Amino acid sequence: MDSDKTRLRALIDQIESWVERAEQTQSDAPYPTPLVSIDDFFIGNPNTSGAFAANLENHPGEDAIYHRLQMISARADVYGIWVGVIQAYPEALDESDGWAYSDHLYIATHAHPDEIAAWFEEYYPDEINLVDLAEWHPVYPLAIADVPIYFIFWD
Repeated sequence: MDSDKTRLRALIDQIESWVERAEQTQSDAPYPTPLVSIDDFFIGNPNTSGAFAANLENHPGEDAIYHRLQMISARADVYGIWVGVIQAYPEALDESDGWAYSDHLYIATHAHPDEIAAWFEEYYPDEINLVDLAEWHPVYPLAIADVPIYFIFWD
């Protein structure tokens, strides 16, 4: 298995473990979308575009988006970024360019939504919404006290 498929297998295993933990957790929160780090989602991805925010007009490619997210993650006012995986399937291991898919992420930051949007420049998201932490599923990464978490979505 090549390194990309090894990373994909690890990503799928991580997601399957996530789903198992979520199913075992008693919560009134909505069923969670698996969250992974930007490194786990982007490193090893053989796609040039389409695994993340596939509907972006003039998609810049996965490498450009990953680089932008790394820059955002390095900001002093950003406490975490997680990619919400909406599709990952073991059959992708049999495809030359198979990978997980996402159209959203979460960012923990004190920044205003307008400032968050500006971080993405030409990759402007369709939605930036404050997450109600009462609905933050217990299986999600721990929320940091007094740090808002934003849902960022590309349609």
